[in-house]
Amino acid sequence: MAHSREFSWDVKSAAVQLLVDESERQSLYPRVATYCNWLLNDADKTPDGLLILHERYPAKYAANAAFLLMLAYRKFPNAQNAKGWRDAGIRQISYLLGGNKKRQSFVVGFGRISPTQPLHKGSSCPLPPNRCGHTFKNRDQPNPNILYGALVGGPTPLDDFSDLRTEEEQSRVSLDANAGFQAAVAGIIHLKLNQLLSSGCITTVSVQLVFLSFFFTYFITHILRFD
Repeated sequence: MAHSREFSWDVKSAAVQLLVDESERQSLYPRVATYCNWLLNDADKTPDGLLILHERYPAKYAANAAFLLMLAYRKFPNAQNAKGWRDAGIRQISYLLGGNKKRQSFVVGFGRISPTQPLHKGSSCPLPPNRCGHTFKNRDQPNPNILYGALVGGPTPLDDFSDLRTEEEQSRVSLDANAGFQAAVAGIIHLKLNQLLSSGCITTVSVQLVFLSFFFTYFITHILRFD
């Protein structure tokens, strides 16, 4: 199966293959395995292991891939490398939550070091009746309104991150990025509740998962108002 590098809002071939596999009740060698195995073994990654499927907004594509990896594992647990897909997906989410050498979280308000200048109008502008403009976008100060739970654009291919809203490719917040991220985390919670995680995976994510439901609720209610 030929595959695209990314799974995103307008490139859905890998997800379509998963649906076809499920409808035909393939159990051992699903079509989507080609893509999942490529993510596992051959896709570009940062030195700390984040998938680099697109140099712009890499966190978005890594989170989407993580969602697909865990969904493929859940649908085809007996497929060759299925546990590797699951663990690879979890590692992506762990990285985004601060599980990297720099302890840099890419989720606003989460972790020891988290973004303070997400590129998001409602977060970076002062509340009414104050007026907003490019002055607020370009100033190097934390956003006045904390957008708890929002996933930003992500690091460079070398794991570097500039917490500046003027660095759009690293700081931008979007619905399509956070949809994949939240779906992936929901997948981890589902696997954990159903005792489908290895002990190492549980250690990696158990503390992080405690806080995410609050962040997601806050994020959804605020981004739908301001994005």
